[in-house]
Amino acid sequence: MNNFLSKNNKGFTVVEALVAVSILLLAISGTFAVAQSSLQFSSMVKNKVTAYYLAQDAIEYIRHLRDNNGLEMLENANSDVAPYWLDGFAAGEGSACFTGTPTLPTKTCMVDSSGGSIRIGDGTTNYENPNTCLGGVCPLLYLNNDTERFQYNSGSAKLTSFRRNIQVVPIYYVGTTSQIPINAVIVKVTVSWAQPNSSGVRTSVEVSDLLLNWQQLTSP
Repeated sequence: MNNFLSKNNKGFTVVEALVAVSILLLAISGTFAVAQSSLQFSSMVKNKVTAYYLAQDAIEYIRHLRDNNGLEMLENANSDVAPYWLDGFAAGEGSACFTGTPTLPTKTCMVDSSGGSIRIGDGTTNYENPNTCLGGVCPLLYLNNDTERFQYNSGSAKLTSFRRNIQVVPIYYVGTTSQIPINAVIVKVTVSWAQPNSSGVRTSVEVSDLLLNWQQLTSP
């Protein structure tokens, strides 16, 4: 009886132990790989949702400027307040989001719906909205630690990798030699960001919306 027990209780050999450890390591590494992949996918989805939110935020702000022009005209019927539907952001060559002409390019601009200041490239702070982006590239956005809102002012905020570029593109009558713009523009917003561990490669989304001069506001 003792001989039988001794023959069947020798334990693991070195080879068997190594095989068991290898199988265990493969199982653990596979679990970690799945967990890491899930975290990366979750981060990508979160950033994409944030990018769409930022794009829609910009479009709504431009629409707000257009609507304000209409309201000011209604409230000041006997004056020349906001005489044009693109007034204040894209009504002329000096505007921050100038819509361009067949010979002049459309400007890229930025807006800050948080109501904070905008820090532009030369180091000065401009409190007006919107602003033209220097070189056609808008600065990175900050995330406010207190309000959890995105802004351009670095105070009480941390720098993110999100960059938002806005263009207000005119629509012209087709087939005309004079290139007369109609009462409509396309607001095009591109939001880009760098995924963690992406070696600086940026991902982007683009959202466009048609903006109409539905109140038929005209220039003086």
